[in-house]
Amino acid sequence: MKKSLIIAIACIALLGACATTGKTSSAAVYAPGEYSASADGMDGEIQVKVTVDASKILSVVVVKQNETEGIGTVAVEKLPAEFVKANSAKIDGIAGATISSNALKGAVEKALEQAKAAAQH
Repeated sequence: MKKSLIIAIACIALLGACATTGKTSSAAVYAPGEYSASADGMDGEIQVKVTVDASKILSVVVVKQNETEGIGTVAVEKLPAEFVKANSAKIDGIAGATISSNALKGAVEKALEQAKAAAQH
């Protein structure tokens, strides 16, 4: 009986923990608009333009980049859609293009911070 009770309590705790994971930044409040930011990539500055509404990322566009063709450019091509899909700058990068991926994530995070700050004013 004690084992069954312990197992039941452990299962309930596990279900509770699972229910709180996987949250996106949909609760974040942005001032709608376009925000630009940049970060240093492998081969220079990567500039992005992030468009948001009050609660989500609508688009991410890479405005300027000089990343290595076939390596860093893979991150430049694939990650913008992932930011929108996840509604967050906290996404997985592209293997083999870590510096480019981190630069994109950093630039998007900076743009989202601007949108959050603008919403507080």
